[in-house]
Amino acid sequence: MSPRTRFTISALALASVLLPSIASAKGQLSLGIGVQGHLWEEFVSGTKNKLLDEAGARYTMNLSYDTYDTQSDGLIYGVDFLGYIGDLDYDGSTQLGVDAKTTTAYLGSDLRVTLGYRHHNIRPRYSFDWLGGLGYNSWGREIGDGIDANGSPFSGYTEIYSVFYAHVGGGLFHRGDSWDQYLQFGFKHPLDITEKVEEPFNVKLEPDANTSFYFNWSFYKKDNDGLRDYAITLYADSFRFGDSPAVISSVDVTGDGNPDAVFQPESDYSVFGVRLTWYYK
Repeated sequence: MSPRTRFTISALALASVLLPSIASAKGQLSLGIGVQGHLWEEFVSGTKNKLLDEAGARYTMNLSYDTYDTQSDGLIYGVDFLGYIGDLDYDGSTQLGVDAKTTTAYLGSDLRVTLGYRHHNIRPRYSFDWLGGLGYNSWGREIGDGIDANGSPFSGYTEIYSVFYAHVGGGLFHRGDSWDQYLQFGFKHPLDITEKVEEPFNVKLEPDANTSFYFNWSFYKKDNDGLRDYAITLYADSFRFGDSPAVISSVDVTGDGNPDAVFQPESDYSVFGVRLTWYYK
């Protein structure tokens, strides 16, 4: 069963159980745009000796519906769809270990469902939330062609990642006079990871899953009716992958006449971003 199918089944099952509570809680629809700095790093197995890194800006658009503005004890929820695109600078090496620089194009999306319970007014104007949920993040990582340090041309290739994950954490909401603040924080852990490496390798890899951290800090401007008008959000997000098992590819890198085994080394995926969001009444 694919990560996308598992996410769909799990999300629908969870929603069906909680549908009566969800239907009674009114939220707001929002649309946002933003920019994020993205860093992808790969390491020698069992060490922090870096094999390569990719760094640069990606541009985002998101559509969300949530009840994070709730002013009572009880269920809160959010559904957030994020799309992102951008070209990063690649600094690494070829399959033969020769230093190489090129660019890597990213195109992907992240669908995240969050459910929680709010403890309203734990102290005046402050609420605390228990949060958890599921997500599905999929992206293409297209490494471009280039010239290595020896002046020889090399060909790029594309990797397609699909990550089905769970997240759990907390939230702290502060209600102000004209601006509210909401801090969400917690941990993510992949439940299923698939990496398809296209031609010339033609392999499917399964990196190991490690736990990572995330946070979102939103500042909401309210209108005269007390509803959210727009927001500025600062956030960080990440995945942490361990080595995948090696599999036989379609490529003879060493030139001995036999296809070589390949694997995905330990990899860190990190983003730091800012987003401007408009809310519909």
